[in-house]
Amino acid sequence: MKGFIRILEAIISSLILIAVLPFFLVQPSESEWGNIALQTNALDTLAVLQKTTRLETYVKNNDVAALNSELIRLLPKAADFSVEVSGIPNPVILVGCVCTSTEIDDLENLLWPLNFQYKERQISIRVSNMTMNTVDPRTRVLFIFGYLNLTPYKSILTQFLESGGTIFMFTDLTSSQTQDGILNTTFGLKWNAVISSGGSASFFVPGGTTKISHKVSRYYENISGRADTGTFSGLGDSSINRIEIDNKTVIFSSQVSLVKANDYVSKNGKGRTIWFANYGYTLNNDAAQQLKNLTKATIMWASGENYKMDPFTKRPAQRFLEATHIGQIDGVEPFEIKLVVWRPFS
Repeated sequence: MKGFIRILEAIISSLILIAVLPFFLVQPSESEWGNIALQTNALDTLAVLQKTTRLETYVKNNDVAALNSELIRLLPKAADFSVEVSGIPNPVILVGCVCTSTEIDDLENLLWPLNFQYKERQISIRVSNMTMNTVDPRTRVLFIFGYLNLTPYKSILTQFLESGGTIFMFTDLTSSQTQDGILNTTFGLKWNAVISSGGSASFFVPGGTTKISHKVSRYYENISGRADTGTFSGLGDSSINRIEIDNKTVIFSSQVSLVKANDYVSKNGKGRTIWFANYGYTLNNDAAQQLKNLTKATIMWASGENYKMDPFTKRPAQRFLEATHIGQIDGVEPFEIKLVVWRPFS
């Protein structure tokens, strides 16, 4: 009898196993196989371009036409795509200045030359005038001369930051100004009346290549020809600007920050801010010139280090796939390239 029961139990167990087995062995649908093939094709495409060094060349020269021509040839005819590069300064940096016409001229002179090379990449800075209520969505850096209470424009600035923009405020600060609800939150500035500055200023690089100060110092060293271990003089008013130092500090003097950045400031993880203490930018001496180079290097970081290499604006379909590749320009300038692919009519 026991033997019969065991046989019956074995039969029942087998039936249960047969019933549930299909749930664990579900074959991908035809569309899923198509997605797998498309993503594999995208990965192979980046690998081919990287192996022949053409990918790095296209990024280095910002050759949008040649890159897109290659991708059209290598990807399936029924697929569309978009290319995004991150980790290096944007080739074109659109700066919107909330300032007077005189200050526009001052900013252009401060950043001169507006067209320059960084590690053999051509970089162009384009400055235009705008108001807080007319921020061009294409703008990457919103530059503000002097202190401005940004609280009334919070909604506009939130949209700007969520699109990947950077707010750059160029001014000395008092205690009350740092408590305006924007500088002490979005900018991450913290006033400390006890601390004070003194002596020359220098880069704050506590270690590690992920620090913002490290990125800015690399840009500064390349465009100025000066070592990033040097010092700056004439930056900020030592009687004010008592902003505490933390890992977002770029330039410091004694106990205080004189240039401080913040990133990932919006809810969607985009957006950057920079506070830069004032200096005599109309002067033509060597100390002022090095501060101008520092400002330009900070603008390069403020570009967002993220841009598209598409011939026109593209909107991916709701269902899309991604392939990424880490490359290096001339073996020293790392960047990430993301190839987004989709089927327009699927």
